[in-house]
Amino acid sequence: MLRLARSLCGGTLFFGLLITGQVCADELKDQAVSRLALSLDPAIPVALGKAVVRQAALLHARELLAEHGRSANLDSGWNASAQEWQAAENELMQGVLELIDTRIESPEWFYAVLRREIATTLDAEEADYIAAHFMTPIGNEQRIILQMRLVGEVLMTNYTFTGRIDHTVPGLENDLIELQTAYWKFEPFRERDFMDDPQAIRFAGQDAGLKYTRMLALRGIEGFTEHIDAVAVAAIKVIDNAEPLIDDYIQAYRQRVDTARKLESGGPQVRSGRV
Repeated sequence: MLRLARSLCGGTLFFGLLITGQVCADELKDQAVSRLALSLDPAIPVALGKAVVRQAALLHARELLAEHGRSANLDSGWNASAQEWQAAENELMQGVLELIDTRIESPEWFYAVLRREIATTLDAEEADYIAAHFMTPIGNEQRIILQMRLVGEVLMTNYTFTGRIDHTVPGLENDLIELQTAYWKFEPFRERDFMDDPQAIRFAGQDAGLKYTRMLALRGIEGFTEHIDAVAVAAIKVIDNAEPLIDDYIQAYRQRVDTARKLESGGPQVRSGRV
């Protein structure tokens, strides 16, 4: 019985150590993955996402405002310069602004995509190596190139060529300035030469660096795009839900125009002093 008890205790201790070791290994990987994810700057995807979502919402809101104006047989004065149109557009966009703040402006979505894709692509040692490499001067320069070329430029090309970012759309000015600022801070035309640095060559040529680069270029971009597009769809639904409020502004516009016409028709009599 004593021998059996010792055996059971030994077995329990062995499996306990196995479980503890696995937990520690998982924690170490999580830490390495988080460090690597946090090494990337979310500024370009965030600014780009804000522009994409805002444009989708603004265009849909303006389409609805025009449709309601036609249905109400309003005159040509019902357009984006009318004060009631502008007030209606601002109110329609209130829910969208909240959506942008919570789901785009806050960069957790960006880091969540990175953590997910890094964790499925790299092991703990690989993630730790790349995170440490990016903290070195030459590694930081390579990180900037990857983020600027593989993330920033690919995303911007995707959304501009498909018309989902259009610099001619009124209302995007601040987002586009933010996007340009985020891009130019990486000094895209500054000469960078990694050919003679052994650490740079190691990162670019070894398995961990290659896997990380492919991940950013494929699943990373896909994850960022899916999130931004999903928020854009949600923004359009927010506009649709607020659509009934347009009728109040249609009525306000009609009353203002009718009042102005009556005053205009009665103007000469008032100016001559006749009642």
